[in-house]
Amino acid sequence: MIDAIEALLPQLQCSKCGYDDCKAYARALANHEVLPNRCAPGKEVVGQNLAAFLKQPFTGLAEDLPCHQEATTASIDANRCIGCTLCLRACPTDAIIGAKQQLHVVMEAFCSGCERCLAPCPTDAIDMVPRILPVPDAPALEERYRAHQTRQWQHEQQKEHWHVDKLNEALAHANDNPRIMERKAIIEKALQKAKARLAERK
Repeated sequence: MIDAIEALLPQLQCSKCGYDDCKAYARALANHEVLPNRCAPGKEVVGQNLAAFLKQPFTGLAEDLPCHQEATTASIDANRCIGCTLCLRACPTDAIIGAKQQLHVVMEAFCSGCERCLAPCPTDAIDMVPRILPVPDAPALEERYRAHQTRQWQHEQQKEHWHVDKLNEALAHANDNPRIMERKAIIEKALQKAKARLAERK
């Protein structure tokens, strides 16, 4: 049922509904935790479709929803971008490319206009501007979001494995280093926590 509800959503992953992504909102709808009136980009059409599927009345969109600008794409000002990469991590469709301390660029063809890159930018270098290309369709956006999630998960796994390796290395040399020996209990506890996080992500 969750997948069927999610298929009715535009897959912008904008989180304006109050949930992390479209899947989380669909799950809340399936569990009857929220009304089908919180999809700002989908407007009344999506709300009506959700209500019909769930056999619930639809009385209009929630009044507390933030405004959603139609047909816009993110654009990065080259004079203000410092190459911090924070927007790259925030973009749910990996529509922003760039490297650390290098100018970042938005690929409009993959940008959903979700605005999630705005808040993390420390220099306010990102603006929402009118689109030239059409907004990608929902299946394409969902596919890119799933790929983004997979890459993030792999990145976090690599970080945790690196952390575990460093802690194991420190413990292995504890007998040769009085400073490490003094902190052995703390290192062992940190190692247990790191291993637990890895186990949770499997």
